[in-house]
Amino acid sequence: MLISLIIPTRERASFLGECLRTAVAIPDERIEIIVSDNASTDGTRAVVEAVPDRRVRYLNTGSRVAMRQNFEFALQHANGDYVCFIGDDDGFLPGQFAGLRAVLESRRPEVLAWRPLMYGWPIPGFGRRVGGIRFHAERMYEPVGAVDLRPARERLLRADLSSLGPSPSIYHGCASRAYLDHMRGFGGQTFGARSPDVYLSYFTILTRDSFLYTHHPFSVNGYSPVSTGNAHHAYRSGDARSRPATQFGAEGATDPVQDAIPEYALSLALNLFGTYETVRRNLPAPPADDRVAWYRYVLTQTDRADHDAWSATGRILDAHAARTGTTEALAEARRAGAGAPSAAKATGALRKLVGNVTSIKCSAAMDGRNTVHTAALMADAVLGDAFVRSSASTRRAPGAWPAAWARAARRNLTRPRA
Repeated sequence: MLISLIIPTRERASFLGECLRTAVAIPDERIEIIVSDNASTDGTRAVVEAVPDRRVRYLNTGSRVAMRQNFEFALQHANGDYVCFIGDDDGFLPGQFAGLRAVLESRRPEVLAWRPLMYGWPIPGFGRRVGGIRFHAERMYEPVGAVDLRPARERLLRADLSSLGPSPSIYHGCASRAYLDHMRGFGGQTFGARSPDVYLSYFTILTRDSFLYTHHPFSVNGYSPVSTGNAHHAYRSGDARSRPATQFGAEGATDPVQDAIPEYALSLALNLFGTYETVRRNLPAPPADDRVAWYRYVLTQTDRADHDAWSATGRILDAHAARTGTTEALAEARRAGAGAPSAAKATGALRKLVGNVTSIKCSAAMDGRNTVHTAALMADAVLGDAFVRSSASTRRAPGAWPAAWARAARRNLTRPRA
C-alpha cells in the first residue's frame, strides 16, 4: 500500500529541512512525502527542492490560508491508502517505519495512533530541558492493541479531558483513506474545525467504539519557538512568544468554514471546546452531554492572570451560551467556581515522577549538531529493530528494553537525576 506522509508548513524553512531529512531517510519506496507550503516567503520551496528524492512532492496553497485549509488542501493532493501528518519541527523515526507498515498492512485499521517521543529544540533563550529525548521503559516495544473508546466518549461528554487516555489521531498517527472519506460526509470537509487534528480525534471518539494504539513511537514530536501548540500552552496574551497562537487564530478567522464557536481567544480550553462543539454540530444525532461541566472546564482551565484572554473567553462563552440556549448552564458553572484540584491532576504528577525514575534521558547532540534529525538518529540507535522483529501486533519483544538501555550506556549517555 502507498502511505502518504504530510508535512504542513508555514515560514519555518530552518526547521523544515531537518524534518525532511528524517522523512527521506525512511527505507521504503511505497511512501510519498508531501510538503504543503502555506504561502511561505522564507525560501521554503528552495529547501524542499534541494532534497534529491523522487518521493518528495512540494505543494503551495498560493495564498495564506488557515491551518485547517492547509491540512485539507494537502489531503486532497495525497494518494496514499493511509495518511499521516506531522509538524515541520517534528520528525519521523526511519528505523521504526517498517513496524508501522507491518501493522497497517496486517490490521488495516481506520485509525492507528502512537505516543511520539518528545524533543525540545535547543534554541537560545527557549525553554529548559531541551536538546534530548527521554525514553520510558514501560512504553517501548508495546504491542499494538485495540483501545475501547466508550469510556473515553463518556469522559469527553463530561469534559474530563485529563482522563481520556490514549486518543485517536492523524497527527503522529495514521488514518485510512476510506475513513477520511467517510468523515467528509459530515459537514463536507474531512477536517471540519479550526484545529484539524483535534477534530479527527473527537469525531472518532464520538462515532467509533475502538481504534488501534501503541506506546511504541514511530515519530518525534518537536516543540520550538514556532510551535503553535507550545505557544498556546506556555505564554500569555501580549507576550511576543505567543505570536504563533494568535496568528493561528487570526488566520482561522479568514476560513470560510467556521467553528461552532467562531470567536477566538488565547485559551487552549476554549479552543478544545470549540472543536468539540463543531463535531457535535456536524453529527446528525449528537449525544447528550454535561454542558455545565464543559463550561466549568473552560473557566477553570483559562488563565485568570491573563486578563485579556480571561475577559475575551468570558465574552465568547456568553455569546455562545446565548446562541445555544444554555445561559443557565453557564451561570451554574460560574457559581460552581474552580473547586479543588482534581485527583487526575495529582495522579498525573505522581505518574510523571515515577516515569522519570524508570526512564533514561539521552542527549540528541551528534557531530556538533542537535536537531530533530539527530534526535531521530539517536532514538533509532537506542530502540533498534526489536519492534519490527517482534511482528509488533501480537507480543512485546522479550528483553527489548534492557537491550535498549545497554545500547544507551554504550553510547556514553547518562541517566539523569529523576
